[in-house]
Amino acid sequence: MSNLDEKNRWENFWGGSVGWKISNEAFWDEYQETISNFEIRASYAETGNTNIGAYPYLGIYGVNKYGSQTGIGYSQFGNANLLWETTEKYNIGLDLAFINDRIRFSAEYFRNDTKDMVINRSTAPSLGIPENQIKINAGDMRNTGIEFSIDGDVLNKESFSWNTGFNFTFSKNEIKDLPEGEDIFPGISGNPTVDGTIILREGESINSLYGHKYWGVNPENGSPVYEKKDGSLVQIDYETGSAFEFDKANPGDMSIESSLGADDRQILGQTEPKYFGGWYNTLFYKNFDLSFMIRFSGGNKIYNLTREALMTQDFNNNLTEIKGRWQSPDKPGDGKTPKLMGSNDAVVNGNTLSSRFVENGDYISLDNLTLGYNLSESLLEPINIKSLRLEVSAQNLFMITGYKGPNPEGIESYGVDEFTTPKTRIFSLGVNLSL
Repeated sequence: MSNLDEKNRWENFWGGSVGWKISNEAFWDEYQETISNFEIRASYAETGNTNIGAYPYLGIYGVNKYGSQTGIGYSQFGNANLLWETTEKYNIGLDLAFINDRIRFSAEYFRNDTKDMVINRSTAPSLGIPENQIKINAGDMRNTGIEFSIDGDVLNKESFSWNTGFNFTFSKNEIKDLPEGEDIFPGISGNPTVDGTIILREGESINSLYGHKYWGVNPENGSPVYEKKDGSLVQIDYETGSAFEFDKANPGDMSIESSLGADDRQILGQTEPKYFGGWYNTLFYKNFDLSFMIRFSGGNKIYNLTREALMTQDFNNNLTEIKGRWQSPDKPGDGKTPKLMGSNDAVVNGNTLSSRFVENGDYISLDNLTLGYNLSESLLEPINIKSLRLEVSAQNLFMITGYKGPNPEGIESYGVDEFTTPKTRIFSLGVNLSL
């Protein structure tokens, strides 16, 4: 194992479970026709994670450039004290079945406490540490939630049957403890601009989005307006980049200087979904069968960096959204897109994350639809074929979402659409033959 130093490579993890199938007890016989299965269960387990890359405990040299010359340089600052990231998992569940197991229901509460999280901690550039970060064990995190599932045989006739199932999970993620309670900006993207927008903060969800809150556009002059941490509004002057107080009653007044600094940044949303689930179906009619699944997820936010990059001030591959820009007090546009000023993105779009480019990640999608037909044995027997099945299938048929990017599901785990490749829609035809 190349993830941890030799002295820390081995650890013991314990677990166990108990259950009581009440429906097997003699006193339950009179209820069997209605509730054919009744079971309660509980479990505890410890798991370890070292999926943190190869040799993070070593100081490593690699190929580097010095001016125009190629040579060997320090490429990784190792940490020989790295430990296993450990999660304690608690689970309490209930399983029920009705009408001779025709309808099945399950409910479950879970709590996962993660300790000694392995994260990339930012370091001062003056220290000379490669990529200005080092992996450390820091802090505790908790995931809690409730899962429900129900499935059943809706119809079960000789020529037609239908099985359907539904599952739903509510989940809450929270950072419980960080060293000295300080905020941490984990270097997980490799893009310095993105890394500064992802924060670990006690009491918040892991990898929350952190930036300035965007109010909109000054209808008088087209300047972008932001909300400071204290709730006051400031507008940014196009010529100088300076901040001035914004008065809704007198939007043209730029006489009172203000500021918009790093301390005015706020939590703009969590990148972890708050709920997710799916609905699946399998139907048979004579020799035909049809199966499909609909999935959903939501409650999370996405930083659409791709959209921000396509809203430049120079009309370079701009989105059609740019048509909603402010043009004059009589043509204020959509109220969200400032006026144009060539080569001035840092002022107009901001040089740090703002809520203008933070969007909801909610979606509903239709996946994995398959329609098949099995030829009858009477047709196949004369030509010595045991079975022949024809099928057509499709993946990622459609998605319902308000997200403006190509696909909210394909976003990296840290919630940033950093030029993410959209998922492919696939159609296929198949033949299964058995001789």
